[in-house]
Amino acid sequence: MGLNIYLYKYENFEDTQKRESEYEKESHKNWDFNGRSYNDLSEDEKKEASDKDKILSERLGLDEYGSDKKAKVKIETNSSLYPDHYFKIGYFRSSYNASGMERILSNLNIPGLHDIFKVDGEYEFQPNWNDSLIRVNGSIELIKNLIDRGDNFRCVKFNWNEFNGDPNDYQVDSEQKALEVFLKEKNNKHGGGDYSNSNGTFYFDEPLKVSGVIMGVNKRFFVGEKLPCNYLIFKDDELNWYLQALEIVKETIEFILSKSDINKYYLHWSS
Repeated sequence: MGLNIYLYKYENFEDTQKRESEYEKESHKNWDFNGRSYNDLSEDEKKEASDKDKILSERLGLDEYGSDKKAKVKIETNSSLYPDHYFKIGYFRSSYNASGMERILSNLNIPGLHDIFKVDGEYEFQPNWNDSLIRVNGSIELIKNLIDRGDNFRCVKFNWNEFNGDPNDYQVDSEQKALEVFLKEKNNKHGGGDYSNSNGTFYFDEPLKVSGVIMGVNKRFFVGEKLPCNYLIFKDDELNWYLQALEIVKETIEFILSKSDINKYYLHWSS
């Protein structure tokens, strides 16, 4: 799960959108057997709906899935700067976990993909490519400065899990008990990877290089109160990956700006 951003080139965006929308609407009717689910349909009913969809897609000039593959081309090629990188010219991603692009950049107070392209809840849209280039250059400069200064630190918050009940009733109330929980997790963990559970967060594969623990507070979920928490400051040696990702975003924007028909390029924002 996460944010996926794709680049498409349309010969005629409005026409493609119209035909794909019509297909989606009519196909929904084809499969509406009085509100019954797909698994409740007979094989004859499924064939009937599929045959109607096939006729519909042919009439609208779309493929079997209702997509305009003739006048809409997905752009995705390896970066010339970092050809082995997960980001591509035309494809960016941010997972929803702690290592996701957007979360990392937000943690560093650096504008991320939403800020660079100024997304406003749209699924398919054309950003102002020139403005986006200025903003991605700013983000690149900020993260470069952190790395060059040796200030490639991040912060992670450890706060009370309110679903564990009243913190006054919690059993881990000493260094000894905390160490017991840790060793039990260490000895019982299955598979690799760092993970979190009701007992805490554990970094067995890649321990954090903690440089500071800052006491602070965290707002509770259900009331306006705050509870104490700890903010861990740690060295992140992987920031170059995110710098490279931003440089590929810049490379993509420059690729589009080099075209004479930049009005045909759109982003698909999928989450």
